[in-house]
Amino acid sequence: MTESALNSDTPKRAIPTETTEKVGVAGIYDPKWIFVALCYIAAIALMGQDPWYGDRHFTYNQGIFVGILAFLIVAGFCWESYLLGRPGGINLVLQFLLIIPLTLLIGRIVGLPTAPEASYGFLGQFKDYVHARVKRKGEGPRIDWKFNAKQINKSEQSFGKCLLLSTDESLSAKKVVKSYFEKDYIEKVFRILKTYENIEPVRHRLEHRVRAYMFVCVLAYRLLAVLRSKISNAVGEEKAWEQTFELLQDLSRVERVDVQFGKEVKTWYLNLSKKNEDLLKKIGFKNLFKEETILKM
Repeated sequence: MTESALNSDTPKRAIPTETTEKVGVAGIYDPKWIFVALCYIAAIALMGQDPWYGDRHFTYNQGIFVGILAFLIVAGFCWESYLLGRPGGINLVLQFLLIIPLTLLIGRIVGLPTAPEASYGFLGQFKDYVHARVKRKGEGPRIDWKFNAKQINKSEQSFGKCLLLSTDESLSAKKVVKSYFEKDYIEKVFRILKTYENIEPVRHRLEHRVRAYMFVCVLAYRLLAVLRSKISNAVGEEKAWEQTFELLQDLSRVERVDVQFGKEVKTWYLNLSKKNEDLLKKIGFKNLFKEETILKM
């Protein structure tokens, strides 16, 4: 057997050449060393911010198997294939440091729940404040959960705070706030027009009839607004709308009765309570249901 045949049958191992040795980081003062080191630190820091590793303190619960797997991957790429330069000097330090972020990454992937919707679906709107994951193996509860303290603290900072933006720069801060709280009054106006006065649907097609219908509805609201204003001035702003509708509902049950005795005609009003009589006097309508006697000639 010739020497060339023996050499061809012998398994060959990759030997770093002169070109391979120049690949990588030359030394600690090499700008590439600083850049790569900062990238490693940033990767570890960002991975540590993941709430899966703990909210307040870093916790690692994937065991030593993930670390060994990361070590084997780095050894295969860096020390067998020389893909990241020669395994020596400062280059070897960087390759060893690569094991840490790779271990965190593999541990995060291995720890993902098989069905995220199964662990987060029951949380609903609170899924940002509670971190939950489904256990694949082991005994005990199938679902682990813990509060996301960072998200909770972040949300607490905005409690009780509201930002109001006005396009009218001439308004003062107090005027903007007052106008904002008056929007409730406008919303009630539209609700009354739609609910109680049936402003829609409009069952007319001719323009003058539609205008007349709108006029009657708006006029009815104007009368209602005047009554509400009088009640508000008499008994206070609180529950003024409620008292207005309650008064109108009670007055709708009042009946007028005319009884004739000879030449006298007496007028009585039934179902008028003392409470409503006092309220009518306060708003200036004390003679609205006045009982009277008329002589017929």
